[in-house]
Amino acid sequence: MKKISAMPAFALAIVGAILAGCTSNERVYTAENYIPAPPSDETANPAPAGGFSLAIGDETLSAEEVIMPHMEHFRPAAQQLGYQQFYAGARGQIQQLVSNEINSILIYQKARRRLGSEMDKQLERTLDAETRRFIDNFGGNYAEAEEELSRMGMDWQSLREYQKRMIITQSYVSSKISKERNVTYRELRDRYESVKDRRFALEPQVEFSLIEFNPEKIEPDDPNVTSQEKARQMADKIRLKLDEGENFEKLAVEYSHDIEAESGGRWPSRNPEALAQPYEKIAKKALELEESQIAGPIELQGRFFIVRLESKQTKTHQPFAQVQHELEQEILEQRRNEQLNRLAEETAGDIQLEKKQKFIDYTVARLYELCRQ
Repeated sequence: MKKISAMPAFALAIVGAILAGCTSNERVYTAENYIPAPPSDETANPAPAGGFSLAIGDETLSAEEVIMPHMEHFRPAAQQLGYQQFYAGARGQIQQLVSNEINSILIYQKARRRLGSEMDKQLERTLDAETRRFIDNFGGNYAEAEEELSRMGMDWQSLREYQKRMIITQSYVSSKISKERNVTYRELRDRYESVKDRRFALEPQVEFSLIEFNPEKIEPDDPNVTSQEKARQMADKIRLKLDEGENFEKLAVEYSHDIEAESGGRWPSRNPEALAQPYEKIAKKALELEESQIAGPIELQGRFFIVRLESKQTKTHQPFAQVQHELEQEILEQRRNEQLNRLAEETAGDIQLEKKQKFIDYTVARLYELCRQ
């Protein structure tokens, strides 16, 4: 599938942050992150009769404009849940989407007033170039590009208007965001310390070789000796051979009942806690050893084990130097988002809260109705 870009590359980052909602950490209400509730007797609440739009300055925002780009994300939930369940899960996301659209419109209106009509003339060449670039995304196939526009609910004129709005908004936002100061070393270290356990923890890993003696798979050659005793004798005998310098892998292939016996008893590196018992205890014992050191026989759950450490990594964190650039970009992004949020808040005062809440409720109901058609 071709990637569509309808606005200049330089506008994507900042404008995208506005449209995506800078302060939201909520998950999108998709089929991947909700568990469908059992069928209920709820009757879906119908969408309010007639259309409903929200006046924002000299423009209006419709429910369809908010929800149409996100229909496929919400459709599985709407089709499986009763209305009240859907409303409870989806309203927060719709509230964020509505706020994003309002902020975008208000910032554009303020930018339009500031830049004036002369901006239109200056934009013509840029818009022509952007239209050509859009078509180039389809290998220059005009019909294919037009088909994609139709799928997006747009035509060439609305695409051009959309591009113009984005460029004007980006220009205004750029003028309002102060020049970034450098991130200090202390800021980076403080961020690293605050998030390292949650984001940069490296779990312990151990790689070991194992020889296992399972009494259930041993036939004693002396009727006076139990399978358990025979297994212990074999384990002691093999440990002596190892102490005398015999090859661990060869002995594992010949004597071990372990699942990795055919590969010389060597287990791949893994977190001990990811193993079932008794192998978790074996792996934790291996962590106490030095490389190539052997321990055992160890008796666990009626079986006997001889273990050799191949390599280990105790619980630690990714080094600061490896994640420093990532943290620096996060801090810079956070600063930009904070400024964008303040800019959005400055523009939002003209929208009456009561009307906004009613519009959000209507939009949820309308989304539910459309998704179930």
